[in-house]
Formats: sequence, C-alpha cells, structure tokens
Amino acid sequence: MEDGGYALIRIGDLKLGPEERKALQYVIDREWLSEGPETRAFEDEFAAYVGTKYCIAVSSGTAALMCALTALKQDDRWHLSYVLLPALTFVADANAVSLCGLEPVFADVDPITFGLDMGSVAFGTHFDCVLPVHLMGYPVDWDYIVENVNYLRRGVPILEDACEAHGSSIGSDLCGSLGTLSVFSFYIAHTVQAGELGCICTNDPELAKSLRRIKAHGRLCVCRECTRNTTGCPYIESVSLDPRFLALTPGYNFKASEFQSAIARVQLRKIEENITRRFYNRLRLNELLSDVDELQLPPAYDNAVPMAYPMVLLDGHSRNSVLKNLTRRGVECRPLFGCIPTQQPAYAAYARSNRWPNAEWLGQKGFYVGCHQYLTDEDLELMAREIQFAVRESEEE
Repeated sequence: MEDGGYALIRIGDLKLGPEERKALQYVIDREWLSEGPETRAFEDEFAAYVGTKYCIAVSSGTAALMCALTALKQDDRWHLSYVLLPALTFVADANAVSLCGLEPVFADVDPITFGLDMGSVAFGTHFDCVLPVHLMGYPVDWDYIVENVNYLRRGVPILEDACEAHGSSIGSDLCGSLGTLSVFSFYIAHTVQAGELGCICTNDPELAKSLRRIKAHGRLCVCRECTRNTTGCPYIESVSLDPRFLALTPGYNFKASEFQSAIARVQLRKIEENITRRFYNRLRLNELLSDVDELQLPPAYDNAVPMAYPMVLLDGHSRNSVLKNLTRRGVECRPLFGCIPTQQPAYAAYARSNRWPNAEWLGQKGFYVGCHQYLTDEDLELMAREIQFAVRESEEE
C-alpha cells in the first residue's frame, strides 16, 4: 500500500518468477557477469524473433540509438548531418541525435497514432536520415513514410525506433525489421523486460560489424566470441598492438550485462502471453472508460501492441490536475513526453510557432498509465474509476 492507503498501480512492472530467478542464478553460478554467452544467445533469439540477420545488444535503448546513428555517420555510403524525427517522442531520440553531433529536424505527428507526419515536411527540407518512432507501440504508416522519403530525399537511411513496439507489426513484418537499422529498448514498462537493456537490429553485415566495434570503444575486435585462447586471434598477426586495445574509430562502452540478457531471454519466451494480456488490458480499459467524453482513448488496432495506455484530454480540463489527482490516489501516470522543440527547454533553439500543432496539442493534453501484463482485472477497474474521478474533478484551464 502507498500514500493514503491506496495500492500503487505502476506504469511498468517486472515480476521475477521462478524462471527468471533460475536464469539469474545460472549467471551467478557461472561467475560471468560482463557481456558473454547469455548476451550472444539473446542476440540470436531476438534477431530470429524480429526477422533480421543481426542483433547487437547494448546497455539501453538510448545506447542503441547512439550506436546506430554513429554507425550511419561513420559509414561512407551516407553523409549524415541532419536527422528527421517526430517533434513528439521520448527525448532520448533528440538527445541521441544531438550527442552524436547531428542536427535534429522536427516534423509533426499523427494525432491518433503519434506517427511521423511526412505531410508536415516542406519540400526542400534537408535531411540525411529519417528516424520514425513507433510510439506507445503504434506502428507508423511505413509505406507512406517510404514513399515520401523517396520523393523528398531518395536514398537516405531509415533508422526505425521500435523501442516501445515489441511484437507490433506492419503487414506481415514485425516493427524493427524494415529499416536500414532498428533499435529496441527492454525497459521495465516494455513487453520484453530486463530493467535496462537495448539492441540494434539490421540485415546489413557491414553495419553489424561496425556496431559491434562502436559499442566497445571502437576497437578492432568484432568477433562475437573471442578465439584467442582456442583457435587463435584472426587479427593478432596483422597489427602491432593487441587488437583488444587498438581503436579504429571513436566508440562507447555500451556493452550489455549477462544479468540483463538472461532476464530478457526468459521474457522473450513469454512474449506472446504478454502481448495477449496487453491487448486485453487496452480493450478492457477502453470499455471501462467509454463514457468519459472528455478523453480521446487509444485505438485498439490489432497490429499495435500497447507499451502503455495513452489518453488525450479533449476539453479545457487541466492535465496537470489530472496527473496530480491520479498520483495522489495511487495510479502512476506520465505526461505524453511533450513537443520537443517547444516544450523541452534543452531544444528551445529549435522552437518555431505553428510548425507542430499536433505535437504541441498532444504534448499539452496527452498522458498515459500502465497497460502491462501484470495488471489484474481489479487493477484495471480501480484505474478506470480513478481516471474518471481525476478527469471530472480536474480544474478548468
């Protein structure tokens, strides 16, 4: 129980059941905690699930974004300076662009699915990469994006942010399998959970090799498993310095840990069960909240696995008041990120009036609560009652 005697219903949760505990104990018993066999196994299993040839595990979804952008920037096939991305998304997307020495170019979003609105991109706008985001698990309109990208700037790479879209699909393909590169996060609120973990997926062997180098200090070694003590190092004869300490490019220390990978492997085996429960939770909340006219509820698309349960206030009620009431009464909630160029101080230099009306509206009025697989029917009913109360008791703006 939490404040005021109310149970705290969380945005995300992770229950370490017998399978997870057994996997963690296995890592402890092997006494191999840094990136190793569990991580390699997870990479193989997740690549097979998504439908790509390669998966490179890293420490977080943000690390995945930074590695992916750095790999594209270092590749001679492209000349990255400007990255087109949605104005409404988690700030990690813009942060990764900026921290990689690139310039963000913001586009508006669809007011229902939050997907990148290519129609808001003026002809002549310069960009060298597109970063569409499947926000809250809602897939972007892929054909629409590709068609417009080819019209506006043919040949640029597409970096697909599928961090929140485990299991969501576009036609017969899973989100994360269509871009030049894609990134995933295994944060606690996501469908496959590991606390903190990320990965990059791709079908491009050169990018995969580059990513393995970039995530590990930029060093020469790209072998998935070191062979220096078995069949011998393939690089040792061709270089004067130990390959483990020879940096070919600037890089990061974004390697994964065996604990995270072990949990993610167990969670991946449960993904269909988790997806089914998340679909049920969204449908049930939609039913319970169907008479709250002040809210825009999330569409129940069968190809969109909900990361959370997003809502938008439709009238003059104060979102801050709603969030305050929900929090006080034990329902964890979050604002819908905000329009980055106009509502995030770090990006105030990019602010332009009337450029991103949907992103600004969603950034002012949108919020979300949990939709994860551990919620019970009692939790859903309590959430719905508290959301109704919070909305109807909220102060007018």
